[in-house]
Amino acid sequence: MQKLFSATLLLFALALPAQAQAQFGVHGGYDVDVEEFFLGGQARFGVAALPVVIQPGVDYFFIDNATLLQFDVNAIYHISGGAAEPFTPYAGAGLGIRYITLDDIDADDTAVGLNLLAGARFNTMTRLRPFVQARMTIEDGTSVAVMGGILF
Repeated sequence: MQKLFSATLLLFALALPAQAQAQFGVHGGYDVDVEEFFLGGQARFGVAALPVVIQPGVDYFFIDNATLLQFDVNAIYHISGGAAEPFTPYAGAGLGIRYITLDDIDADDTAVGLNLLAGARFNTMTRLRPFVQARMTIEDGTSVAVMGGILF
């Protein structure tokens, strides 16, 4: 677990570009493959010189007798929409790391997969920005999650 935590901190550190504009947020959703709800947090870091926004995040799944965490580092591209538009759609891809511990049999496993994302951030008159997103994680199998949240 210590190695996984250290690797996650390293991923977040690598995802933080210098001179970045930052947004932080919370989200919740449902994973269709795992058939469980999750809560998570994320950040979005943009740099004027890059056409993508870096999005690290973590999700905690509510599973009985197990601990399931997913750590993500994604790059998202805003397709269109400015501040005057009601929403800004985006697509992206990245790396997803799932860590599961089964309490009953004292076993754990880590899997690395490819994330594919599609979503929309809603433009409001305040700093709070709601968003919706679908994430497909491709590893040994395919997992699809839908989520919604708010960035501040």
